Amino acid sequence: DNVFYYSTAPAYDYQSQSLVHSTANPTIGEVALRCYSAVDGTLRWVSTFPANVTDSPFGPTIIDGFAYVPASWSAGLVKVRMSDGANMGSALFFASGNDFAATPLGPDRLLVNSNSLLVVDRATMATQYGINDPVVQGGYGLQGQAAVLTNEGLAVLVTNNHLIAFDVAGRATAWSFRIGASGQVGYDGRDLFAPASGALSVRDPLSGAARWAWEPPTGYLRRMIIFRDHVAAMTGEAVHLVNRTSRAANHVIELSQGLNPFVMAYADD
Repeated sequence: DNVFYYSTAPAYDYQSQSLVHSTANPTIGEVALRCYSAVDGTLRWVSTFPANVTDSPFGPTIIDGFAYVPASWSAGLVKVRMSDGANMGSALFFASGNDFAATPLGPDRLLVNSNSLLVVDRATMATQYGINDPVVQGGYGLQGQAAVLTNEGLAVLVTNNHLIAFDVAGRATAWSFRIGASGQVGYDGRDLFAPASGALSVRDPLSGAARWAWEPPTGYLRRMIIFRDHVAAMTGEAVHLVNRTSRAANHVIELSQGLNPFVMAYADD
């Protein structure tokens, strides 16, 4: 059996019914993308990255039969064909790390976050243009997360304690709020959800203005899952099911001390 130094959370491809994740095995010096059948768990293929890829700590984004995988700073974003694991090339994007993420933008483009927000051609992996912001360039870039695209055409991310929205078509910053933000932003078509100073901050997608907030009684918010009527807010101590109408936790699931929760799926709201 392979022993991995780390393994990212899997991404699901509904077209091929596959699960893919990035793995690293420093013993043999291998960083790879592995694909398994979501039906029976069998290994379908392994796509080994070039020798200059030293790690790939963030999971892939799957779009129309291709996986876009954040790799080390010397390799950039790697494009892998889902049908057979073939490496289709890569593109370098400057960042103060290797924390790239790709988000689909229309039928033929990607949003890639590094030290600026980049619009990238999916076929050629060439950058069409970038949107710069002093807050981003003065901090740690737009790293470790995927852009959230709103119905208003804004791309929302977190950087340098700020929740920031870019007008993709206008190529400019739409709004920015310093709220102690960190982690992945959520969006359900109605509200934006951001971890802010350890609490949950719910914001207006168009203006970024605060709508309501919830603070865990102990610990700090690590991640969340958004449902129609509730938000599953996860800390290191518990999972709190927060009612979006009453804005109070209806149910609490206690966890073992220090556990970092990760929820794969949820059946009903």
